[in-house]
Amino acid sequence: RYAISCTPCHGAQGAGDGAVVARGFPRPPPIAGADAARSLRAIATNLGGAHPFDDRIAPRDRWAIARFVEAGLP
Repeated sequence: RYAISCTPCHGAQGAGDGAVVARGFPRPPPIAGADAARSLRAIATNLGGAHPFDDRIAPRDRWAIARFVEAGLP
Protein backbone atom coordinates (compact mmCIF):
# COMPACT_ATOMS: atom_id res chain seq x y z
CA ARG A 1 0.00 0.00 0.00
CA TYR A 2 2.87 2.36 0.81
CA ALA A 3 4.60 1.52 -2.47
CA ILE A 4 1.50 2.31 -4.49
CA SER A 5 0.29 5.45 -2.75
CA CYS A 6 3.33 7.02 -1.11
CA THR A 7 6.51 6.04 -2.95
CA PRO A 8 5.92 8.35 -5.93
CA CYS A 9 6.49 11.39 -3.67
CA HIS A 10 8.17 10.07 -0.52
CA GLY A 11 10.43 7.42 -2.07
CA ALA A 12 10.97 3.85 -0.98
CA GLN A 13 12.72 4.81 2.26
CA GLY A 14 10.52 7.82 3.10
CA ALA A 15 13.25 10.38 2.44
CA GLY A 16 11.15 12.59 0.15
CA ASP A 17 13.04 11.58 -2.96
CA GLY A 18 10.34 9.90 -5.04
CA ALA A 19 10.09 9.91 -8.82
CA VAL A 20 7.74 12.89 -8.98
CA VAL A 21 10.22 14.95 -6.96
CA ALA A 22 12.89 14.13 -9.52
CA ARG A 23 10.51 15.57 -12.13
CA GLY A 24 10.06 18.88 -10.31
CA PHE A 25 7.24 18.28 -7.82
CA PRO A 26 7.95 19.93 -4.43
CA ARG A 27 9.90 17.67 -2.06
CA PRO A 28 7.78 16.33 0.82
CA PRO A 29 9.23 16.09 4.33
CA PRO A 30 10.99 12.88 5.39
CA ILE A 31 8.55 10.47 7.01
CA ALA A 32 10.52 7.40 8.08
CA GLY A 33 9.68 6.53 11.68
CA ALA A 34 6.89 9.10 12.05
CA ASP A 35 4.30 8.15 14.66
CA ALA A 36 1.11 6.53 13.37
CA ALA A 37 -1.21 9.35 14.48
CA ARG A 38 0.78 11.94 12.54
CA SER A 39 0.93 9.65 9.53
CA LEU A 40 -2.85 9.17 9.58
CA ARG A 41 -3.41 12.94 9.65
CA ALA A 42 -0.88 13.43 6.87
CA ILE A 43 -2.50 10.80 4.65
CA ALA A 44 -6.01 12.12 5.18
CA THR A 45 -5.26 15.83 4.82
CA ASN A 46 -1.89 15.65 3.05
CA LEU A 47 -0.03 18.06 5.26
CA GLY A 48 2.50 18.65 2.50
CA GLY A 49 0.06 20.67 0.43
CA ALA A 50 -0.90 18.20 -2.29
CA HIS A 51 -4.38 16.72 -2.70
CA PRO A 52 -5.66 14.91 0.41
CA PHE A 53 -5.95 11.14 0.10
CA ASP A 54 -8.83 10.46 2.49
CA ASP A 55 -11.13 9.93 -0.48
CA ARG A 56 -8.61 7.72 -2.31
CA ILE A 57 -7.21 5.45 0.40
CA ALA A 58 -9.59 3.39 2.53
CA PRO A 59 -9.31 3.78 6.33
CA ARG A 60 -7.97 0.23 6.74
CA ASP A 61 -5.24 0.93 4.18
CA ARG A 62 -4.39 4.28 5.81
CA TRP A 63 -3.82 2.43 9.09
CA ALA A 64 -1.64 -0.13 7.34
CA ILE A 65 0.48 2.62 5.79
CA ALA A 66 0.73 4.52 9.08
CA ARG A 67 1.94 1.42 10.96
CA PHE A 68 4.40 0.64 8.18
CA VAL A 69 5.87 4.15 8.39
CA GLU A 70 5.92 4.04 12.19
CA ALA A 71 7.85 0.74 12.05
CA GLY A 72 10.58 2.48 10.08
CA LEU A 73 9.81 1.35 6.49
CA PRO A 74 11.75 -1.48 4.82
